[in-house]
Amino acid sequence: MGGTGGRVAAGCCLALWLYGTAWAASLYRVEPDSTTIGFSVSLMGLFGTGGRFTRFDGSLVLDLDHPEASKVDVTVDTRSLSMPWPTAEETAQSTDYFDVVKYPEMRFVSRRVIAIDATHARIDGELTIRGTTRPQSFTADLEGRRFDPGLNAEVADFVVRGTVDRRDFGMQADSSFVSNEVTIRIKSHIRLAEASPNPGWTARPEPGHGGA
Repeated sequence: MGGTGGRVAAGCCLALWLYGTAWAASLYRVEPDSTTIGFSVSLMGLFGTGGRFTRFDGSLVLDLDHPEASKVDVTVDTRSLSMPWPTAEETAQSTDYFDVVKYPEMRFVSRRVIAIDATHARIDGELTIRGTTRPQSFTADLEGRRFDPGLNAEVADFVVRGTVDRRDFGMQADSSFVSNEVTIRIKSHIRLAEASPNPGWTARPEPGHGGA
């Protein structure tokens, strides 16, 4: 479930990569007023349930000419975990899952960002939950970019997705009832620092992937 936090940031980093021109590196914030971090699990393989985190903060340092030099670092307050049913919320916050009293924060730090094409990218990094750090990758999709007359600025919408195996972070409970695979979905609306005629980000594909 926790992978969540980090992906948020991850996604933000990519979404902002909308422009391929020679702008200097820019600093952004990842905050709840413009981003949602959600997660979902399957119950007995029959139906799903999920929740979200409402408190998190992070920084994005973006180099639009050299995406590989960009960085993202996001910390999520696990105590802000919210679910539709009080019993499920208490269970997710308990020692069997996030253990929010002992581990009040989880963190995602990117190590590499790769633009696959004009609207898709991958973020590789390290996710820390319950004091355990594991490598984690997410995908980011640019869903729209436009000029917002209200803000008098370019804005971008993107979605970051990924899956986390909760067992990697010591969440072993209820495996016959709750899926071990947790789906993460992060959606963000970003005001961009610079405008550019390029509708995508600068693609720097790794071997085996097609370039833009």
